[in-house]
Amino acid sequence: MDTAMAVQQLDPQRWVRQSYSQEGEDLVLLEILGDQREGFFVDAGAFHPFRFSNTFLLYQRGWRGLNVDATPGSMDLFDQARPRDINREYALSDSDEMRMLYLFDEPALNTLCQERAHEIDRNTPFRLVGTAPVEAIRLDTLLAREMPEGQAIDVMNVDLEGWDPMVLESNDWIRFRPRLVLVEERLDDLRDLSRSRCIEMLGKVGYRPVCKTVRTLFFIREEPALQEEGRSS
Repeated sequence: MDTAMAVQQLDPQRWVRQSYSQEGEDLVLLEILGDQREGFFVDAGAFHPFRFSNTFLLYQRGWRGLNVDATPGSMDLFDQARPRDINREYALSDSDEMRMLYLFDEPALNTLCQERAHEIDRNTPFRLVGTAPVEAIRLDTLLAREMPEGQAIDVMNVDLEGWDPMVLESNDWIRFRPRLVLVEERLDDLRDLSRSRCIEMLGKVGYRPVCKTVRTLFFIREEPALQEEGRSS
């Protein structure tokens, strides 16, 4: 091996893989998706165009999608940084109504869940700094309102700080059926997977869990033939 090649092989920066997710979820996604260079995602609870983003690597690949977040003003950054995307400011819930959003000094923790908000305020270094009334809509309402006509969903990312299961239950899983679904669900023990509300609910609509990071579960859509095989076994 010549000297120049040896120097390249010993340069650690040559082997770095860029990730924008909190725990490398975007790299896991790329492994699952393989060489798919075009697609459409829905990012529910998108928070920031880059920070803790499970979809920005896809955007860099040439994908586009629908980003949604409840925090007032959050979509201004998306409009600047991700102009190919559809960027909308809504809270997602199990009904179409006005709700109260609990705001923290760490905006990634903003939530509609009053119980979760008080728990974070009591038991973590982060402080509850205020509330804001926001328009909340069901997931199926959002998708019917904002999805381009005839557009399939390749990836749906759901990170709603404690509101995830009820928002998933508000989707029309026949009409809007992503290939992959990512859901925030932190479990301290993998043996608790059998008690996961998200696994139970998504299993009923034809999705199976395929992997997990500390905070995120990955689900893949089963083909109808597989679902039929599972029911007959």
